[in-house]
Amino acid sequence: MRSEVPQAVLFDMDGTLVDTETLWWSTAVAVAGSLGIHLTEADEPHLIGRTIQDAATYLLTRTPSLSHPTTPPNQRANARRSPAHVDGGQEGPAAEAPQRGT
Repeated sequence: MRSEVPQAVLFDMDGTLVDTETLWWSTAVAVAGSLGIHLTEADEPHLIGRTIQDAATYLLTRTPSLSHPTTPPNQRANARRSPAHVDGGQEGPAAEAPQRGT
């Protein structure tokens, strides 16, 4: 098998080549739902085609209680991480490696 370095890389950040609006919308609905926000079609213009920062800012306006969270962002993110990320991803045999001299 031959490994070649690509001569060019193309990033489609605005959906010109691949229509990602439906994926973006379903993700926005899921994330908002996990925060207790019910999105409707009226919210689409504020989220579709916008930056993540703009979308996050808009979602904060929809739920004022999130505007001034009492839990620091890193603690909220850590609380939402999957168990596989516990202790930097080291659990099970990987966590025992230092004791075995590995």
